[in-house]
Amino acid sequence: MNINWSSLTKEQKQVAVLIGIGVVVLLALLYQFALQPMADSAEQHKRELVDLRVNIEKAAKVLEQEGRTRADTAALKDRLETATKSFIPAFGNLLSWATEQIYQTAHEAGVDIDSVSGGGQVMAAGTEGQTFLPFSTQVTMQCSYADLLRFLHALETKNPLATVTALSVEGREQNWEHHQVGLSVEWPSWAKPPAAPKSVGDEKKKP
Repeated sequence: MNINWSSLTKEQKQVAVLIGIGVVVLLALLYQFALQPMADSAEQHKRELVDLRVNIEKAAKVLEQEGRTRADTAALKDRLETATKSFIPAFGNLLSWATEQIYQTAHEAGVDIDSVSGGGQVMAAGTEGQTFLPFSTQVTMQCSYADLLRFLHALETKNPLATVTALSVEGREQNWEHHQVGLSVEWPSWAKPPAAPKSVGDEKKKP
């Protein structure tokens, strides 16, 4: 629709101007009170969604790390239990356990053992309240230097917690290749009976 502005009367022109101003004001009000709030709300929702996604990703990483930590703890616990059963004698069964360890190691190394005796647990200053105490074992054998090195290597491989605290070698005139060897070997041993592991049912009974 085309309107000839020059053909309008003064009153019609004023009405047209007022209508135009009203339309502009209406559009401004519509933008300010409708479109702008909608845009702001949409932007706020967008930011909230971004924050929510970030928090979910953080929570997922925490849960994943917690799962790995729990798995690592369980694996370390299993390794500790295995090492305890393999390398540490049961409480009250020290000498027979150490004798078996020595003779098995000697058999693997091809060395003959003369005797194994136990000196008991080694008590020293500052050992009160300790979980483990060293248990001393004396071993005598007749072997060559090569046999001795092979035996010591086998002993370390079989039980890395064993410690040779004393070594003596005496030559023999009757057989210069074989020597009289004395060893003092210490093993970690329980200072007192280890506590039995608690079951899940026992933990639930706690108040």
